[in-house]
Amino acid sequence: MLHEVIPYVTYGILSRDMISALIHKKGHMRKEAQVLPISNNQVVEDLLGTQGIICIEDIVHSLASADKSVDKVLGCLCPFKLSKPKEGALKKNRQPFGKGGDWGNRRCEINELVKQMI
Repeated sequence: MLHEVIPYVTYGILSRDMISALIHKKGHMRKEAQVLPISNNQVVEDLLGTQGIICIEDIVHSLASADKSVDKVLGCLCPFKLSKPKEGALKKNRQPFGKGGDWGNRRCEINELVKQMI
């Protein structure tokens, strides 16, 4: 299944700083039928306090280190709604990233692309 979408997506390993920026600027959490912005630690503590996650930095740590509570955190987080990257960020050719294209594994270089999309 994943092999079918690889020519249409780009991916890589986000740095801890980029994860923090994403959570602070674009992070939202689900509470029953509501979607709440992650604007303060109270929202986090209300939803994940029983898991020992009481602040935004605990969410960042959980995602960056993929610790035992990452499944609970991912269950509460909404998908990030990112903007289109700045003009010229993508080359619009159908080659993999390693050959000068856009799709595929960018490794650590994904951070630059995500920074343009926040």
